[in-house]
Amino acid sequence: MNGLDTRPIRPPLPIFETLGHWCVGLAVVAAVVAIAGIVGWFTVPRARHSPVIVRLWIGCAIVGVIAIVFAILLLA
Repeated sequence: MNGLDTRPIRPPLPIFETLGHWCVGLAVVAAVVAIAGIVGWFTVPRARHSPVIVRLWIGCAIVGVIAIVFAILLLA
C-alpha cells in the first residue's frame, strides 16, 4: 500500500520552519503596528485627517496577509 501515498513530498529542511516562524513574527508585528495606528487614530485628533494613518493600515494589512499566507505554506 506504500504506492498509494500521493501526498507531496517536501524535503526535511529546517529553513522552511525558520522562514515560517519569521513570517508569523512579521504578521504579529504588522498587527501590532496596525493596532498602534488605530489607537493613534482615536487618541490624536489631528491624526484623524491624516492620510498617513490610512496608508499605515493598508500597508499593515497587505504585509500581514502576505506573511500569513507564506507562514501557512511554509509550516504546512
